[in-house]
Amino acid sequence: MVGNKNNHIKVICLAFADDLALLAESEEEAISQINTLQIIAEQAGQKISYEKKELMTTEVNFKKKIVNTEYGKIKVTRKFKYLGEIICHNGSEKESIREKSTKLENLSFQRAPIYNKKNLSSNAKLRHYNVVIRTVILYRVETTCLPSLEKLLKIERRILRKIYGPRKTPEGYRVRFNEEIYRKIKDLETEMRIRRLMLYGHMKIE
Repeated sequence: MVGNKNNHIKVICLAFADDLALLAESEEEAISQINTLQIIAEQAGQKISYEKKELMTTEVNFKKKIVNTEYGKIKVTRKFKYLGEIICHNGSEKESIREKSTKLENLSFQRAPIYNKKNLSSNAKLRHYNVVIRTVILYRVETTCLPSLEKLLKIERRILRKIYGPRKTPEGYRVRFNEEIYRKIKDLETEMRIRRLMLYGHMKIE
């Protein structure tokens, strides 16, 4: 239950398609918002499913598991998913990074047959990786706190080595070094930091 104030404007609602997040500074304000939303929904001929609604607070000492409103009960949660991303009550990004690692792992197995093809150039495979896989992992990183990303980077290096294949030397074949696989693209951590700085630059301009 956190509101955002900027230039005397208080943001109390985030809406995208059918996803709606209400922001409040207290339990009482949150309940009032939900009751108001129920009234507006009824006027539009809509219904609110309280079984699907959840409330999350940043208050450390908040002990309630259920919050009662005039129209129904809402479960209190420690985390929830909004627009495909996990948001935790304490602002931790560990859950989100863990999910990104799982997604990257799954995508690497799904796309392995493509990257194993001998008739595709490494450039074509790299373009596929950038467009199909990397965009999923880099979603929302501009506003992400960066904990340890070693697991993500380890999976990415494995994918890139599969794309490029082993390095041929006079002594035989060897695994490519990190600096070799990152000659054409930046590693995920560097790309994330660049995007965060770009967002900060836009915010400073505003």
